[in-house]
Parts: sequence; structure tokens; C-alpha cells
Amino acid sequence: MKSSFLKLLIKRAINEPRRLHLSKHRDLLDSVVALLHARHARGAPTALIKVISHTGLHGNEEADNGAAAVATQEKTADVSELA
Repeated sequence: MKSSFLKLLIKRAINEPRRLHLSKHRDLLDSVVALLHARHARGAPTALIKVISHTGLHGNEEADNGAAAVATQEKTADVSELA
């Protein structure tokens, strides 16, 4: 998923959550929005920025493989420390 589209989805999830009721990403977006609200309540600033591709950088393949492994797991990751 392109980062610009992901930022748009997050903005919609915050501002117009009803528009995303059929999104296959709804659970993930709800989790992201909850984390953003928790950070905001603590006064912690959050910026969503686009990063350049890391193709060809040392460790990239290992990071991609790790992300793919986590993405295919059935259980929910504990993100409580991120809030």
C-alpha cells in the first residue's frame, strides 16, 4: 500500500470513520486511530511522514521478511507500549 494512500485512510478513519465501515483495513485503522488519540491525550506529538524507499539498503530484505511474517500471523500484536 502506498504511503500517501495510507495517510489518506488514517485521516478518513479519524474524520469520517463511517466511510470506512467496509474497509478490509478497518481493524488496523481503528487500532492506529486509538493509538493516535492516546498519544494526543498525553500531549505527545505524532507526525506521519513519507519515507523514501529503502530498496538496496543493508538489512532491508530481513526487515521485509520480518514484516511479512508478522503480517501473516493470526494473533494480534501487542502495541500497548506504543501509545
